[in-house]
Formats: sequence, C-alpha cells, structure tokens
Amino acid sequence: MNKVVKKCVENVASELFVDYNISVKEILDKDGYLGDIIFVTIHGTTEDKVEKKIEVAIKVSKSLQFDSAEDCVETAFKQEIFFYDEVFPAFERIQGNIRSKFKPYPHCFKCFPDRNVLVIENLKAKGYEMLDKDIPMDFEQCKAVMEVFGKLHALSFAMKDRDVQLFDKLSKYSRDLNRKRFESWKDGATNSYKTTMQEALHLLKEKGDVQLSVEMEKVMTKWEDKFCGYQEEDEPQAVLTHGDGWNNNMMFRYSDKEIIVKLIDWQLADVRTPVYDICLFLYSSCSDFKHFDQLIRIYHDSLAVFLEELNVNPKVFTFEDLQTHLLKYTPFLIIHLPFLLKFVFSDGTLNVDEGSAEWYVRMPLLKQDLFHDRLKRAFQYYYTTYVK
Repeated sequence: MNKVVKKCVENVASELFVDYNISVKEILDKDGYLGDIIFVTIHGTTEDKVEKKIEVAIKVSKSLQFDSAEDCVETAFKQEIFFYDEVFPAFERIQGNIRSKFKPYPHCFKCFPDRNVLVIENLKAKGYEMLDKDIPMDFEQCKAVMEVFGKLHALSFAMKDRDVQLFDKLSKYSRDLNRKRFESWKDGATNSYKTTMQEALHLLKEKGDVQLSVEMEKVMTKWEDKFCGYQEEDEPQAVLTHGDGWNNNMMFRYSDKEIIVKLIDWQLADVRTPVYDICLFLYSSCSDFKHFDQLIRIYHDSLAVFLEELNVNPKVFTFEDLQTHLLKYTPFLIIHLPFLLKFVFSDGTLNVDEGSAEWYVRMPLLKQDLFHDRLKRAFQYYYTTYVK
C-alpha cells in the first residue's frame, strides 16, 4: 500500500475512530482491469470508547502508474466516483420515506477524486461472493439480477418525474465524462471491436458454424458504423445505467428467502437505453436463452412495481416501450459481444504500454471452447429472434 493510498485510509479511519490500527489483508491486481483492489481491516475505538472493526476495500486507479492525467482509465474512475458521490445519494433521496431503501451498490465510506481512490465496504466480509465467470448464471441468479436492474432503472424514471432538472444535470455530467473517455480511445476501440468480431466469426467457421458466421457478418457490416456511435442517440427514455453488467461485476449473498445482488465497478456507467444493461447481462452471462422472454418480463415487472411504490405512473416505460428498445438497440450490444466475452474469459492481465491508445485491448483469445459456446448461443438467439 503506497503513501497516497495509506493517507486515504487513514483519513477514513480518523473520521470513525479516535484510535485505530490498519492492517492489509489482500491485494488484487487482476480482474479489476481498470484498477487494483486492496482489502484492509481497520480496528479502532470510538469516542464512546467502543471497540469496533470494519472491513474495507480500497479501489485504486491504475492511472496512478501513468504520466498522462487525461488517461481514459482516470476518466473512468472519475465516473465511478461521481456515481458514489452524486448519483447514489440522489437515488436514495428519491426513495423518500421508504423504510428499507434500495441500494444495489456497496456502502462507500469516502471517495478521493484528486487521487482516484475509493474506500468502500468489503462485501466479502458481509457474506457476498463473486461467481465463477467461466460458468454462466442459472435462472434464479439471472432473475435476481433482472429484478435489480428493474428497480435501478425505475429510480431514473422517478427522478425524471419529480426533478427533471436534477436528472438532466446528472446526465450531462455523466455524458461529458464518458465523452471525454470515449474520445481518448475512439479509434483504438473501434478497430479492436472490429478485429475481435472478425476473430469470433473466424472461430465460428472453424467450429463448423459456417452459416451462422455468414449471417452475423451481415449484421456486423450493417451496423459497423455504430460500433461507438450508439451513445450519441437522443433517447428520451434513457436512464442512468451501470454499463458493465456481466458476472464479474456482481456479488451475491444467499439466504433461504432470497438472493441479494450488489453491483460493483461503476466505471462505465452512463446515460443510455435501459436495454443496454439488461441485454449486455443476458447475452454475456446467462446459461441459456429459453427463459429470455420470461426474464425480460421479470425485469419489467420489477420496474413497474417499484415505480408504483415510488408513486410514479408505470406508463413512463411500458412493456411495449421495452420491446421497441430491444428491437432498436440490441444490435449495438451484439456487435460488442465478442469484445466483452474476451474480457470474460481473460485471466485479468492487461498488457500495458505507456502512451498507447490501445493499451487495454491487447488480450489473447483465451478459453476458446468456452468463448465459442457462449458466443454461439447468444448469436443463434439473436439471429433467430431479430434477423431470420
């Protein structure tokens, strides 16, 4: 733990305790992709002379290793800090007097924007666990995630209904941050998306799925000019999204009554169609597609019920609106799927070269059988449902 991070942790500890001791439990420098994670235990004594222990996770931007202050990694971290400092408190205020407020994210003790450091609760210590990313989620896990996304998106619609100026203010700041990050890697990202799609199409042919490869190449050709352009759509039913909802960015806690889901890693959050979150998740992480329609309905039921609890008319986003969004926006998610699955089946190691605009995309195609199986099922469902 370097001096910068240590000072941040000490700052948090000094606000909670009059006397404290800090010990590092574990440091993870893989699978965070855009940052390292340090797990720390703080033992302390409060002003009331009560001894307590808190378990925290410190997220540290990898941009601390770079000379450029404009690096896209740093901008992504600023997006996450913005959500913890501004968006989540606004979501909690929107819920008013609801006794048990919906908080699908870890508690944040403090953010340090000038250092790109976040100090959040250690969910592992609360009984949450991360799933094996090589194994797709089963129906009950997918159901729990879709219910969370439904309620998350309902909060944006409620904010629009009650304080549209606040929603517009938060949206503009988030979009501006994302645009800055986007411009820093636009050319490299576009080339990488296309290259990865070509690798995926070639792999399908190698595995004997020639016709599917041919048909999906047509889809890519039709939409290739939109690889990075969908975010510029002027969508009146856009919401504040998580933006990176695959199983490595979720943690689960199980009880006899329910599965509780927390969404982590909000660096790619932005203002988008609700379909971005739900399709990115389902196409990348679910076990099969026979329950796809049922899961879509579960998502919308969750959204509608929570809107009613928030005293907002569910007609602000009807099931018919959702179906329209699915038809309009799913292609944007599909053409990005091979690139995302490359992350899913990577080992968490990124080959970083100082000053390279394409540092984050140079990954070998690992676990080809798993990659092919997940990709084939997703492509087959999309082709059968939306193209054929």
